[in-house]
Amino acid sequence: MQKKLMIALVMAGVAGCTQAPPGTEILKDNTPFGATVGERQIPPAGDPFVSSDGQPLSSGTDYLPDELLVGVSDDSALPLELGALGKATLMSNLHFTHPVLQLRLPEGVSLKSAMEIIRSKPGVLSVSLNYRMHPLAVPSPWPDDPLLPSQWPFVSSVADVYGAWALPAFTDIESKIKDTTVAVIDTGVDPDQPDLRVLPGYSACETAVFPSTGAVPTSSFDKEEDDHGTCCSGVIGALKNNSIGAAGVAPGVSILPIKVLGGKYGSTTMAVLNGIYVAGYYNRPDSPYTNLQNPAAGPVRVVNLSLGNDSVARLEIYESAFEFLRERGIVACVSAGNDNNDGRVQCPALSPAALAISCTMQFLGTEMLAPYSSRGAEIWVAGPGNFIWATQKGYDDEGVFIGYDHAYGMFNGTSSAAPFVAGVAALINAVLGPGGEAQNTAAWADKVKQRLKDSADDLGAPGFDHLYGHGRVNARRAIATPL
Repeated sequence: MQKKLMIALVMAGVAGCTQAPPGTEILKDNTPFGATVGERQIPPAGDPFVSSDGQPLSSGTDYLPDELLVGVSDDSALPLELGALGKATLMSNLHFTHPVLQLRLPEGVSLKSAMEIIRSKPGVLSVSLNYRMHPLAVPSPWPDDPLLPSQWPFVSSVADVYGAWALPAFTDIESKIKDTTVAVIDTGVDPDQPDLRVLPGYSACETAVFPSTGAVPTSSFDKEEDDHGTCCSGVIGALKNNSIGAAGVAPGVSILPIKVLGGKYGSTTMAVLNGIYVAGYYNRPDSPYTNLQNPAAGPVRVVNLSLGNDSVARLEIYESAFEFLRERGIVACVSAGNDNNDGRVQCPALSPAALAISCTMQFLGTEMLAPYSSRGAEIWVAGPGNFIWATQKGYDDEGVFIGYDHAYGMFNGTSSAAPFVAGVAALINAVLGPGGEAQNTAAWADKVKQRLKDSADDLGAPGFDHLYGHGRVNARRAIATPL
C-alpha cells in the first residue's frame, strides 16, 4: 500500500498598519473586499523572524530565498522600494479582506533586510516568508486488503453516517448533493476515479503566471504525483450504491480539485493562498477570472485543507484568507497536524475563521484521540481519521495506468479527519441549506460551524477540551433538525 501523506507548511511574520500619505502611488482595485484590518502588533525590532504573537518560526531552509508575501491595507502604497537595496517586483496580487502581495526581491538582497524595510512602510499589515511545503508520511501498519473492516466510524455508536443517510431529510436530495461543491485544495484529484464525482479542476501552483493572465490554469492532476487529494475526496464524497469501493460521508458530492502541491511553482504559501482565492470565487458573479464559471455545478460551500506544519505561529496573512471564505458562506476544515503537539495546533489551522480538526481512532473497541494528533485550545471538533477507506488514483508512482479495481486503501491522520468533517459540513449544506444569497453569507458559515459544534458527541473530559474540541462530529445529529 502506498503511504498516505499529511502535508507540511512553514510560514511566518506580521507587522503594523498606518495610512499612506496623500498623493502616494497606491494599490488600486475596483472591488470592495471588506473593512481594512486594524493595527497589528509589531514583532521586536531587529527580529523579523518572529510572529506577531511572539512565536519563533520553525528552523529550516525550505522557503523561497527571494520572495516575500506582504499584506497591506486598502489604498496603501506598493511597498516595492527598498532604498539602497533596489526595488522589489510585484509578482501577484490577491485580495481577501485586504490585499496580499507576492514580491520578488532584487538579486542578492537578504530576506531579513528586506523584511525590516518593508515592515516599516505605511500600510503594511504583515510580512511572511514564502515557504515550500513538503509531505509528512503517515503510513498504515495494515496491508491494503479488501477483507479489512469497512468504515468503522459510520456506525451509530460513532459518527453515525448510516443514521444520517436513513433520515427522511436525506432522501430525494440527489440534486442538492450534486450541486453542493467541496473544494479539495491539495495535490489534485484523479478525474477518472469512477467512485467520485469530480468537476474540472484548477491549478494554483503556477504562481509566476497566476492570476495575471485573467484565467486560472486548469492542469489540476498529475498522474505521477501523490494521490493525497484523491484520498481526501473519497472520504468526503465517494459514491454509494454503485457496487464498487467504499462510500464517503456525503456520497456523490461534487469535488472541485484545486492543485496547490507539486508542479513547478507549487507547494508554497502563495500557492495555497491562490487556491483559497479560486475556491472563494468559483461560480460567483464577482469572479475576476474568466474561467471560474461552471453551470453544471454550484458554488463552493466547503473547503478542505489537509495541510499543516510544525510551526505554531499564527499568521495574519491566513486569517485574512479564511475570513474571505467565511464572508462568502464557505466553511474551511483544516487538519490540526500530526505532531502530537500538546500546546497548540499547527498553522494554518490556527486561524480563527478556520475549523481546526483533530483525529480520533478506534482501539480495542474504544474511540480515542489518535496518539499522533495535534491538540490545543484551537481545536473546534474532532473527526475519525484512522483506517478510513478512501479512493486512490488509477496510476502507479511512475504514472503508469493500473486501473481502478483495487484503487482503494486505508487513509490515516488528521489529513483524513479533516475531510470526514468536511463531508459532514457538506451534508449540512445539502440537506439544510436555504439556497440563494442567504447561503453565501458569513451568517450561514457561522451556522454550519455552530451546528458541527452543537451536534458533536462529547468525548474525553466533559465539555470543551484540547483533545476533541467540542467533541467528535455526529453526521445524523448534524442534519436531524432544521437550522
